[in-house]
Amino acid sequence: MDKSRIVVILLLILIAVLFAVGIGAGFFDKDAGSVPKDERALKEVPGFVKGLGSLLSGLGAKLEVEDLVDVHGPITIRAGTPLVTHLRASDDAEYRKATFRLIDTGESAGRVEIRYQTDCLPPGLESKGESERNPKDQKLELAYPVPRVEDKDLCNDEDKACGKLNIFKCGGMLTLTCIGASSCQVELRK
Repeated sequence: MDKSRIVVILLLILIAVLFAVGIGAGFFDKDAGSVPKDERALKEVPGFVKGLGSLLSGLGAKLEVEDLVDVHGPITIRAGTPLVTHLRASDDAEYRKATFRLIDTGESAGRVEIRYQTDCLPPGLESKGESERNPKDQKLELAYPVPRVEDKDLCNDEDKACGKLNIFKCGGMLTLTCIGASSCQVELRK
């Protein structure tokens, strides 16, 4: 057997083992009777799936600073004065990932609320009206203090100074509000 066949066989065995472990973990779930199965499936995502999702989320189209109308470089927001900017439509991508990061300006308190509003949805995605997960009206909150981590490129669930939004092909409107500080700075990550 050549090396490529051996690698493929080992990969298939690894997938089968992970599948069996996942089925076994679900079969021996102690909380199976206390919460309806549909709600548990939405709330509990295994760690390896989250890791795979964060690995794959780096792929695909990203929102660029050039897609923001009249905004260049780091975005400075004064307290009490929301910054409103429009997002240009995409030529080809149905979704663009926007990753925002709060910049440490020396202030120890405050937060930035980011709201994305649009009038259109990609095909197959339904609006949920006024529910908290309405894709036409997404909200994100970034909070100080900015963590002092070695790798500032990380943007994970524990990092409250970093967050992501899904921007649709048609663009929309972005509103940034600084609360609890004299001014805040946000950057759009690549």
